[in-house]
Amino acid sequence: MGDIEIVEVTHEYYNPHTRQLVRALEEVNLRVRDGEFVTVVGPSGCGKSTLLYLVAGLLQPTRGEIRVDGERVRGPGVDRGMVFQDVAVLPWRTVAQNIGHGLEIQGYPRGEREAIVAHYVQLCGLKGFEGKYPHELSGGMRQRVAVARTLAVKPKVVLMDEPFGALDAQTRITLGEELVRITMETGSTVVFVTHSVEEAVFLGDRVVVLSRRPGRVKGEFEVAVPRGARRYARMMESERTEALRRTILESIRAEVDRGEESLPPSAGRGGRGSLRWWKHRTLAVLVAIGLGAGVLEGWSAAAAPRKVVGEGFKRADASRLRIELVLPAEEYHIRFLRRWGVLEAVEGEVVVLRDVGRGGVERVSRLYWVRRVIVLE
Repeated sequence: MGDIEIVEVTHEYYNPHTRQLVRALEEVNLRVRDGEFVTVVGPSGCGKSTLLYLVAGLLQPTRGEIRVDGERVRGPGVDRGMVFQDVAVLPWRTVAQNIGHGLEIQGYPRGEREAIVAHYVQLCGLKGFEGKYPHELSGGMRQRVAVARTLAVKPKVVLMDEPFGALDAQTRITLGEELVRITMETGSTVVFVTHSVEEAVFLGDRVVVLSRRPGRVKGEFEVAVPRGARRYARMMESERTEALRRTILESIRAEVDRGEESLPPSAGRGGRGSLRWWKHRTLAVLVAIGLGAGVLEGWSAAAAPRKVVGEGFKRADASRLRIELVLPAEEYHIRFLRRWGVLEAVEGEVVVLRDVGRGGVERVSRLYWVRRVIVLE
């Protein structure tokens, strides 16, 4: 069994950057049935990852309680396994040793441990790579190892915090299809956090949308396609799937827009005296200087993402970006953007990154909580 009950859960934490108490979640009520695959989406900073950490027992709710099979969650346990955003495999251990790590900690005899590892090597498509070390594998293969290691200890509940976020589109699709197949075979209950609505609709039996912070359950959407009948290309071509995707995306965008409307006047849109107007003018001047200096050359504007201003730079690496968010930068935005470059400065809704590769520019520009990306150099 792997039944999850989240009852009136509120979670608050102290933000050392703002020196304020932040309410991440408020009165969240959610039931995840045994064997169900639930995906969770919502605006950035709404508490999606926090919710997973609470179910995992890595955090404790300020109010309310979480139960797994009727037992209150008071800390981490072997009945719950977690796959993190960053691939957390041990670099000094082979694929087989990584998968068997949890079993070894739990004291499984060597013969039984090897049999279980062999099963999950086969199940997760890692046959032939048992003796390889993480540095010899692609990002997608390393994430397969992380999933196999989590499943090997047979947890009732598998918690996945945007595990495919750093992978390219085709690898995400491949691993998504594999995950659907694997979870059908294992029967584990899965809660999967993602920023991709398309991914959420493809993977989930049910999609849960959280409101802007403090996060509440805004809506739940059933996915009519049985897991055994899911094929990515077929689902994405379905009018019903596309209609569901649009409905969920509009629900999230409404929360983002509502967040913008609640900002103080100094951070709002328009008005010659507003802070945002001055920032826009400053950015425009920087772009004009860059154009005049001949720095912003190279890329075809037609081929680049629409949100990128000054689409071009002389080299494919060591680029500097000024990224304008739809809301003031929070801890999550900063942590996520650090994947693509070195953090240089944060001020309000503007983040400056340096040493960003061309692929990073494209990925950052596609985030729905990014309004505009300006290539500075």
